[in-house]
Amino acid sequence: MSIKQANFAAERISNPFLQSPAPSHTDIEYLMQAAIRAPDHGNLTPFRFIVVSQHQLDQLGQMFLVSSQAQGDIPEIQADKLLKMPHRAPMVIISIATLVEHPKVPKNEQLITAGLAVHQLCSAAKEIGFDSMWRTGNLATNKKLCSLLNLAQNEEITGFIYIGTAYKTKPNPTKQTVSHIFKHFGE
Repeated sequence: MSIKQANFAAERISNPFLQSPAPSHTDIEYLMQAAIRAPDHGNLTPFRFIVVSQHQLDQLGQMFLVSSQAQGDIPEIQADKLLKMPHRAPMVIISIATLVEHPKVPKNEQLITAGLAVHQLCSAAKEIGFDSMWRTGNLATNKKLCSLLNLAQNEEITGFIYIGTAYKTKPNPTKQTVSHIFKHFGE
């Protein structure tokens, strides 16, 4: 396969303009197979995912609201925004890092692996015709939301992957040269 044929990774961008259809059950299986191929020192699989289908988005919005209210009063306009937030796409995949004590694999390396699993998932989504947007924000570190999602003490949210079919193409970033981010050994 030539570079021209296999350009999904080099052309993937975050796209917030998403609509139905979302990935099917078979598509999700493919995305998870891609995620699990992330570089993983010690084969710890320090990540997992919660798939929130379209019919569950209202429930996720309620969780966003309740967890935010646990931190203090929320103005009505903010409450409405929290309820609608999951509806930015027809599916949300919550990515979770599962970090453990290990004599050879430090937690920061495990966290990097969890991030790479998300990247693998997003690249695979692009490959099969879906676009995605990886978001974090205050909800990613909200302890009440972690509790509502039944996360263990050693788990943390690494992002909310909004995924669906693009209804609008986000403009590609301007082409950049890459010479400033690498050099050949010995130069």
